[in-house]
Amino acid sequence: PLTESPLRHIRFFGGSTMWGSGVDDQNTIPAHFNALHQDDQAYNHGQSGFVSRQELARLVNLVNQQSPMQVIVFYDGCNDSLSLCRTDVSINGHREQAKMAKKLEHRWQVADNLFGSIGMVIQKITKKRERPPSQCSTDPAYAQVVASTLVNNWKIAKTVAAMGGAEFHAILQPVAPIGQPNIEYLSKRGSRTDFHLVYPLVLEIKEREQLDWIHDLTDAFDVDEYIYIDSCHVNGRGNQIIAQKISTLLDLQPSR
Repeated sequence: PLTESPLRHIRFFGGSTMWGSGVDDQNTIPAHFNALHQDDQAYNHGQSGFVSRQELARLVNLVNQQSPMQVIVFYDGCNDSLSLCRTDVSINGHREQAKMAKKLEHRWQVADNLFGSIGMVIQKITKKRERPPSQCSTDPAYAQVVASTLVNNWKIAKTVAAMGGAEFHAILQPVAPIGQPNIEYLSKRGSRTDFHLVYPLVLEIKEREQLDWIHDLTDAFDVDEYIYIDSCHVNGRGNQIIAQKISTLLDLQPSR
């Protein structure tokens, strides 16, 4: 709901974890944040599959449109690690890149129109869906590229936010394989993931360059409660925890 004459316009960016996959509209991070700060207006610009590069493009559009903003929050780490490490995704791409490229391939139009849909159905039934291999796991230097790209996108977003008159905060989001969350109930627990390869490099850049506007929330779910739905997505309680932590980071007083 829109707040009449809000004190601040606070805009949240991220992938499906920000958009709210797994919860209803009242249990997303922006919704919980707005419940704490009812005099402000929180906007959810999250989109399933987005990495920091797509979020940056959306922010540029908002600044160009002179949309009101006082605070910008980017919530990243999951998609940048999982998608950009894939061998079929370029460093400025996204997870649907290979699928879109295939659809743009030149084919015999008549045959494709007649049999294309049937072929897709057969392929989905017969072909086992496997995740493309990780370039980060075979090439440590590429993990550094992914980490640097994420931080660079944040740096550029901070500059763009300033042009729009807003302060900027980047959050390295929690993921199940990192930290000490209660995840015994999850079926898969990879011991060595792309998160383990990329996250430490992001934090290394943060410390080396003293980027205090980057916030490490990877231990946010080190609690006894059941929080995770899968390796990245969480329940409403998890989103409430993140909203409370963001409120503390921004040093904003909750509405009375």
